[in-house]
Amino acid sequence: MIKNIFKNDYFGTFMHFKSEMLNSYVCNDFIIKSKDFTNISGIIIKDRKNDKKNSNDFINKEEDDIVILDESNKMNTNSNISNRNSDKYEKLVIICSGNGAPFEVFHKNSYWINYYLNNSCHVCLWNYRSYGESTGSPTFDNMKSDSESILSYVNTLGYKKIIVHGISLGGVPACHLAR
Repeated sequence: MIKNIFKNDYFGTFMHFKSEMLNSYVCNDFIIKSKDFTNISGIIIKDRKNDKKNSNDFINKEEDDIVILDESNKMNTNSNISNRNSDKYEKLVIICSGNGAPFEVFHKNSYWINYYLNNSCHVCLWNYRSYGESTGSPTFDNMKSDSESILSYVNTLGYKKIIVHGISLGGVPACHLAR
C-alpha cells in the first residue's frame, strides 16, 4: 500500500533533488536578483546530445551566477557562462511550471524537458518566490515581474530564439511574457 502511494521515490530535500538534477543533465544553476532585489533561482539545461567533455563550451564556472537589475532595469552580471552555441542550439525554452512544482522536483515527472532537449532546445526552469531557493512572497504581480527578470537574464546569453511554455499556474507568467 505504501509503495503505491510513493511509487515515484520522491523522498529527499530540495538540495537532494537539485543534486540529482545537476548530475542527470549538463546544466548550470543560477540565482538572479529581481527588480526588487529578491532572489530568484533557476537552472539552464543543455541538450544531452553533446558529450560532457564538450560541456565547457556552454558552462565554464564553479559558482552560481548572480545577476542584479539596477534601477534602470539594466543587467549587471557576474556571469561566467559562455553561450557559444552552434546553430543547432540557438533556441531556449523558458518553462513556467505549475503550482507546487519547483524545478528541483519538476524534472522528476516532466516529459517536457526531454521533449525540448530532443528537439535541440536548451531549457530554462525557474522557481517562483518562496519555492526552492527563491525568496519572497509569491503573488501574481511578483510572478509577472520575476518572469521579466528571467527573460532579461536569458536575453544576455545570446540565444537567437526564446520560447515560453506555461504549465497550469505557469500560464500567467508565460502569457505575460508572450504579450
